[in-house]
Amino acid sequence: MAGTPEELQVRLELSQGTLPSVYNTPEEAAKVTNLIGCQGYHTHLGGSGYMPCASMESYNNLINDADMLVPKSPFFLSIKSYNASSYITTGKLQLKDKITITDTVIDGKIKIGNHLMGYLTGTGGSGTSIVLRYNNSNEPFTFTTIHTVSDSEQIIAFDINDVDNSIIAVTSTKESCRYLNLYRLDASNIQALDPSTTYEEEPGVKTGFMGTITRYRTSVSDYPLCPVANIDVKFSSHDSNVYVLTDNSNVITSFISNPGGPASFASRNSLLYPPKNVWSTFNEKSDRTQLKWNTDKLPSNTFNNINFLHGEWENEAYTLLHNVGRIYLSSSKRILYNNLIPLDLVHNYNPVQGSESSLGISLNSELQAILKDALNIFYNINIIPVPKIVDGVYALGGYTSPTNIPINFRDMEFHENEEVNYNTIWRVFSKIYEFQRSIMEKIITPPTDDITAVDSMLVNYRDNDGKVVQVEHKDDGSAILRQGGAI
Repeated sequence: MAGTPEELQVRLELSQGTLPSVYNTPEEAAKVTNLIGCQGYHTHLGGSGYMPCASMESYNNLINDADMLVPKSPFFLSIKSYNASSYITTGKLQLKDKITITDTVIDGKIKIGNHLMGYLTGTGGSGTSIVLRYNNSNEPFTFTTIHTVSDSEQIIAFDINDVDNSIIAVTSTKESCRYLNLYRLDASNIQALDPSTTYEEEPGVKTGFMGTITRYRTSVSDYPLCPVANIDVKFSSHDSNVYVLTDNSNVITSFISNPGGPASFASRNSLLYPPKNVWSTFNEKSDRTQLKWNTDKLPSNTFNNINFLHGEWENEAYTLLHNVGRIYLSSSKRILYNNLIPLDLVHNYNPVQGSESSLGISLNSELQAILKDALNIFYNINIIPVPKIVDGVYALGGYTSPTNIPINFRDMEFHENEEVNYNTIWRVFSKIYEFQRSIMEKIITPPTDDITAVDSMLVNYRDNDGKVVQVEHKDDGSAILRQGGAI
């Protein structure tokens, strides 16, 4: 039966025996009656006391069915785990464990990992915390809670990896609604969330504060950024360093180790929504058009994300996007390698065995091979991504070609009249290092005045079968696979 959270809590205590059900006076029984949501009181069997509710039947309807006390309330939850292997032989699921959560679960979501489960609880605001415990155990996890250090920061979403039980948490601050903080924690070393602290659990593996997430309204423009609400985060199913953030039906993916900007985001351009019907821009007669007036305002014709799922099977990648009234299912057997340079470039440098007497003879030739490889990489760069505004998101949506680099090869070799000493070695290798660094800077941070914006660019890639395929990269960030065409 339904009831308020307070009524459900008292019913639960009565069913568990933590609260007495028989009282010496009618007044005492009547007080409990008011707490559990029934009426009157009745005499206990044998006249040994008084019980809440007008009859034993009405009392039992509220108390006896424990499953009715907890799951039907949005505040109290019950989780049952089953042994699925028993179904093969018996045709029935074997109950392994039942965990009742009497805390107030703020968002009504229980996140379950491999051996760990958790939920958000608290009073809201800075009082919000993550409660963790092991699955299939009545004993609480050693480090039961995760909380923020600052009173101005609150936890709004989290997820548990179902492989290694690592945890990601998203917080907001009172200072700004436009930005969120992202944390990653190891289950074996739970720490408080502090934006000024980052740990290195293993070489190259960082935990603690990972960075700041910028919120984007790419598809729904009418919801306010403040207060921060309707946000969920989860680990990607295909990459442990990628998270999926749902923000008021908008979806972005980004890297946990570098969450600053989106790695991908949902765009209206490829979802086949009808165009807006606006006076003076609509080129069809209103009585003959197939588009209904204001059809673009319908929920099914706007981006309202429900699920965004990835999966792989037999070298084929599947993506399911579920919107209100729309389901998009895509697959691709040819997952393209998106490389700036071809993967089959010939390497000129091959280490050779030499001696002290052959140092002067072989050193220049070895250096020439290194220079050839650097030049080969530079002149075979297909495209250089450059930042653009795509659907209101600052992303790598534009492309440009590399510009020339002035080279003086005489500075990158040992001359006949020079001794091979510290000064000459320093000159040669410093020039080679500067040359290689200039190539990297052209790729990573091309100068603004060197960028020539292009509407589209045809680029050759290799698919999983090693075949060359041709892709047209559009200025809006989309890409089209051109059939039959290796150029």
